[in-house]
Amino acid sequence: MIAWMAAACATHRPETATDAVIPPAVLEASRHLEEMTEQRVDAGVFSGTVLFAYRGRPFVRRAVGRADRDTGRAIGLDSPFVVASVTQTFTAAGAFLLVAEGRLREATQVGEVLHELPNPALRALTVSQLLTHTAGLGSVVRSRRFRESPASFASLNDYLRIVQEEGVQKPGEFQYGDADAVLLAAMIERLAGQPFDVFLQARVFEPLRMEHSGFRLQPRPDGLARGYTRRNLTGTAYAEGETLSPNDRILPALASPGAGAWTTGDDLLRFAEGIRTGTLLGPAGGEQLLSGRVPTGREAPNDRYGFGFFDGRVGTLRVVSHGGTGPGIDVCFDLYPELETVLIILSNLDPPACQGLRDAIRGSLGTAQANATG
Repeated sequence: MIAWMAAACATHRPETATDAVIPPAVLEASRHLEEMTEQRVDAGVFSGTVLFAYRGRPFVRRAVGRADRDTGRAIGLDSPFVVASVTQTFTAAGAFLLVAEGRLREATQVGEVLHELPNPALRALTVSQLLTHTAGLGSVVRSRRFRESPASFASLNDYLRIVQEEGVQKPGEFQYGDADAVLLAAMIERLAGQPFDVFLQARVFEPLRMEHSGFRLQPRPDGLARGYTRRNLTGTAYAEGETLSPNDRILPALASPGAGAWTTGDDLLRFAEGIRTGTLLGPAGGEQLLSGRVPTGREAPNDRYGFGFFDGRVGTLRVVSHGGTGPGIDVCFDLYPELETVLIILSNLDPPACQGLRDAIRGSLGTAQANATG
């Protein structure tokens, strides 16, 4: 049964049922979401949390499954999850704060801030290229060195060394990875005079009351949901296996600025609301962050990329999103700006634990909206 549920909203007074009329398309999709969640739980293919919210107020809010299968600890609504590449949205927001303050420009070159970098191709990259994944950089967390010893990555410099060694590949083309965020974080550190994760804590998480979010994974955050995967993590290829095992081995001491932060569903909702309401980046800043700017060569709604988010359409429905996947990690973070609605699904199982639910809701919303306007 769909019911309004109490939820702290970080940026404004939560609306009551009498304050807002929920769009029929959203109500219909929420019924579909609850039904599908039950089906996937019964089939044993989903474990995690689900939030569906209108104007910051969740009206589907579920937590199911085990956060630790050894101890039997259940997943709660306040359980943090590792969110893989969704981390990029935090780092992009932090960089854009500095752009809004005039401390960075979209055209600022890396070398204007990080004068000591020896590679001229890296120094010539711009903030805009880094934010849109058009700098021609790769992925640190997929590199052999990271996969051989994730726990040894304990500082930003550990990631930055890999970026410098691998250099620039094809600037100007969309190339997805976490190395762009590593350079952005290094620029943030230099300009802010403090570690990037401390800056994001002070300038993004704390103002939005994201009290259960962070980048440090050692020591292990309290209550963190343990990921479970069927992939073989003993080598560097992460080949498919048969046995479901913990993914502890893949976790670094400090998450990459582009992969591996941890947060809760409620905190992600506070982040989305901070962008939607203008609390974080001002009235126009959120739309600047979200708007698609470069083609990706991917299918809609991932056919354009903005500053940390994909931006496209499913039919007439605008979908601004970012996902996160890995062994024992599947995360869906969808913003539907025209409906003022957010869908957040966090799972501690392999993909596609979340993606079937997400795709069904996109389709349901798109169909309902098309019928309403047709």
